[in-house]
Amino acid sequence: MRKRDKKIDNAIRDALIAVCNQALVSFEGFQWLTHRVNYDNFPNSLNVICVFSTDEHLANLQQGDCGGELRQLIKQHLTDINVVMKDINKQVTFDSEQAYATTHHGKKNPHR
Repeated sequence: MRKRDKKIDNAIRDALIAVCNQALVSFEGFQWLTHRVNYDNFPNSLNVICVFSTDEHLANLQQGDCGGELRQLIKQHLTDINVVMKDINKQVTFDSEQAYATTHHGKKNPHR
């Protein structure tokens, strides 16, 4: 990773930690989030994955406007560090720990 990329990654990580701390309080069942990025195609390659404890929590999030609220929270924190996501609906996705147990063969974090 280039020095410039490392600086950007650290800023993204700090912004997402702030999002995570707020989401833990604001969104029922929210557990954690992670991100992936290819700096050769940044910021288009930036993906944020938000993980909830159960499929039910995930379904509840998607039924209301909470998914949109969480996306906007992420967008705001990234915008504050001058990172603009081109398509927030595609670049921020949701998953559940429950799904990991069945579809990812028990691997704790297949997104990393």
